[in-house]
Amino acid sequence: MSILGSKGRSEVVATGEFFCPGCDGRRPYKHIAVRRYLSVLVPLVKLEDMGEYVECQDCKRTWNPDVLSYDPLATAQEYAAEFELAVRRVMALIMMADGEIHRDEIKIIRRIYKQITQIELSREAIWDEVTAAQTDGRGVTEYLPSIVGRLNDDGRELVLKASILVAMADGTLSAEEEALLKDVARCLEIGPSRVREIIAELPSLRP
Repeated sequence: MSILGSKGRSEVVATGEFFCPGCDGRRPYKHIAVRRYLSVLVPLVKLEDMGEYVECQDCKRTWNPDVLSYDPLATAQEYAAEFELAVRRVMALIMMADGEIHRDEIKIIRRIYKQITQIELSREAIWDEVTAAQTDGRGVTEYLPSIVGRLNDDGRELVLKASILVAMADGTLSAEEEALLKDVARCLEIGPSRVREIIAELPSLRP
């Protein structure tokens, strides 16, 4: 018997209508659970629950399932989309990878975040994310497996795009950075062919 490997698989567990903080209105949603399965020839053996998310069917952002009880009068920032949280953390971790944080890197991260999410990110918010990452103590390849089950395909690709752009911010890609990006893609369960396509699409993200 040959073991083919394991992979996360998305399953819709509920549908309905909710107030999407991103769209600022009621929208249809899918409540999706991501579960990892071990494939042995054809049968699939469930290994673990990787996470759950609510996906707005209009803006395609993914949210923590708590958003289903979202009060439109509450502060919108309390319900930041899951991929926005992941993009901020991964950019901070890659910036911190060489042990130094430069003013130019902060400026670049603000620009990349705006390009990817259409949201302004303050310098203070970046430093807050750096502090949170330092307190958490996990590197990027340790952090990503904990959140990949809460991201849809679009969210995972946006996190990878942010990683690539931060790594290439100085105009070059070192062997260490290239190896790190391969690990990021692997953790996000994005295959090599799709990674090449994403890299080819990157010029459209630049100003």
